[in-house]
Amino acid sequence: MPCAASRQLGSIRWSGWAACSTGWKHGRPRHEPARLYYGRGYRTPHFERLGKAAARLDDVLNFLPARVGALVLCCIAGRRWRAALDTWRKDGRLTSSPNAGQTMACAAGALGVRLEKSEHYILNAAAPPPGVETIARARQLVARAMWLTAGLALLTRVVTRG
Repeated sequence: MPCAASRQLGSIRWSGWAACSTGWKHGRPRHEPARLYYGRGYRTPHFERLGKAAARLDDVLNFLPARVGALVLCCIAGRRWRAALDTWRKDGRLTSSPNAGQTMACAAGALGVRLEKSEHYILNAAAPPPGVETIARARQLVARAMWLTAGLALLTRVVTRG
């Protein structure tokens, strides 16, 4: 379950930001660097270099969106905003990806749970592991973050065009 919760929470970074930063193409967000290394990189020796280059490009392109997503989570965490911020600052760099851990650590603090990938990282280690009830709270957290991000994107668009 921690992996499912991590994927749900980590998706905030891309799903909320994609619509306002890179646009939509054929009903889904454009994310060409990820397509390069997910589709071909690391699978064959021939494409390994392309995959690694695309992965680094993806890291660079998502540097700011990951941190904006974590900041949004801190803003909507309610009474747990301080725990979300502290966990983000303390554990945001523990994952192998420079960006994935940002929103996951912030969400772990906001939800008051430990998110863990065995033998890789533990985010918010002092907290209890997530339970079934955490899924509903995580979904609410993600929904609020997406609504706030969409509202800010719309406001930005109105202000810059008007």
